[in-house]
Amino acid sequence: MAKLLSELTRMHDKTDVKALVSISVKTKFLLRLMANLKSEGHKVLVFSMSKKMLDLLEKILAEHSHSYLRIDGDTEIASREQICKKFNSDPSIFCCILTTKVGGFGLNLTGADRAVILDPDWNPANDN
Repeated sequence: MAKLLSELTRMHDKTDVKALVSISVKTKFLLRLMANLKSEGHKVLVFSMSKKMLDLLEKILAEHSHSYLRIDGDTEIASREQICKKFNSDPSIFCCILTTKVGGFGLNLTGADRAVILDPDWNPANDN
């Protein structure tokens, strides 16, 4: 019983990326998808509704040595253009992770040829 409790505690430790991935079908699939896309030479945008999911995604990408940039609601408007230019022009950057609400005029990420919507919002009440 003690071993089981220890394992459950480890699995719920938010700093243990491997444990979190092991219990999430979504992240397991995303890792396989990202590995395939990277091996085929694609550049990817990954959208999530929440910054917390991006935090987890950052840990996963770092753990698997994927180069990435991040844009979320805390990213200064002035920095967004520089991040976009870097993503579009630097072939070593594989992925850009973003929250779904960072878009707007002038956000140009045409360097990507694939997009993943990690956790879409299907609630029409949010379409204001």
